[in-house]
Amino acid sequence: MDEPTATAAPAASPWEETPPAAAPADSGTPHLPPAGTAELAPDAAADSDSGMGIPNGDGADEHKDDVGVDVLGSPEGGYSTENLNLPEGFKLDEGAAHGLSEVCKELNLSQKTFSTIVERMSPLLEQRQAEQRDALGAQFLAAAKADPDIGQGNWKQTLADANRAFGMLDKETQKVFTFLHLNKHPGVIRAFRDIGRALGNDVVVKGKSSAAPTDPARAFFYNSNMN
Repeated sequence: MDEPTATAAPAASPWEETPPAAAPADSGTPHLPPAGTAELAPDAAADSDSGMGIPNGDGADEHKDDVGVDVLGSPEGGYSTENLNLPEGFKLDEGAAHGLSEVCKELNLSQKTFSTIVERMSPLLEQRQAEQRDALGAQFLAAAKADPDIGQGNWKQTLADANRAFGMLDKETQKVFTFLHLNKHPGVIRAFRDIGRALGNDVVVKGKSSAAPTDPARAFFYNSNMN
């Protein structure tokens, strides 16, 4: 008995419409966008003129009118250096403050901006100037100690002679020399050393003395009319 021959299924026509795939069952997991993409908020997506970021009207320009209110606007009467918050004992350089005021005026900066710059920069400038003076004083002192005339083996005696003359100056003048480190300058030390040596020598003033009377009585009544 012949076995029945299996009949092959007819090939699908390329023109046949493929039936849609069945939708996957809802697993309860929220839908996420593909990696590298982001979903725009409804209001942001609807406003195509706003571009990326916060749309207009959501607070981006809330303080736009406040920008520059305290920074710009040079005062008509010029900048004032009064009521500045400076360190105690600090003395403002009026020349530097005037130069800064001219620059601030050209840039149309406000009084508040001028005061802020002065308060922050003046102490820094003073510190830098003090550092430069100290460095210069160290150079003066090193040169003086290395000098073959006033320094090296003569240094101790040089200071003794120089201080003899330097001590005759008033306290305020001594402060000026010390502040500028001129008390360490080789030329200044040499000059005071020479003055100190001259002051240290006993100078005897010699002259012709008048003849004194030898008679004790005449000596006693030297200025009387009884001679």
